[in-house]
Amino acid sequence: SAPAAAAGSAAAVKTLDAEKSKRAIKSMLNKLSRGTFDKLVEQLMAECALTDVSVIEALVSMVFDKVAYEAQYVGVYADLCAKLHEALGSGFKKTLISAAQDEFENSTLARETLGAVADRGDRDAQAKRARSKIVGVMRLVGELFKRSVVGASLVHAISSELLGEPRSVPCDDYIEALCALMTACGG
Repeated sequence: SAPAAAAGSAAAVKTLDAEKSKRAIKSMLNKLSRGTFDKLVEQLMAECALTDVSVIEALVSMVFDKVAYEAQYVGVYADLCAKLHEALGSGFKKTLISAAQDEFENSTLARETLGAVADRGDRDAQAKRARSKIVGVMRLVGELFKRSVVGASLVHAISSELLGEPRSVPCDDYIEALCALMTACGG
């Protein structure tokens, strides 16, 4: 009968539990491109437990990791975040902003602890990772501003943090991050 068939097809798209959702999200992000965007976003929204805060936090963390090393896809990840913001509302945006703040604080901490790393090669590698991450996240924030996911007040607050105290000289990482943010906002 038609109702039984409809019930069977609805059961075919079952929401995954939190851990399986996180693995599925990682797999989908690895495949995400302009060409696969619509299909993968639809799949992500249908199958993953996006009502679970830990899943949303993991998704945001994975996106931040991706933008650090895949600058060519920052726009695609920003589109994903805009779709998720549209579908999930202010809770997603709060998680995104909180994660960006955490990333900034982690970057500051990572820079402060670099002096304790004895091996120059390790120190340089850690410095490069920290720089890539903060620059990537700032590019993403700029792209999110262009998509009206975040507002000018957040961009201004981040810019002020990156510039530091008046009459002080910000570190090179923060100057590069600020340039990436401004370029993404204006481009």
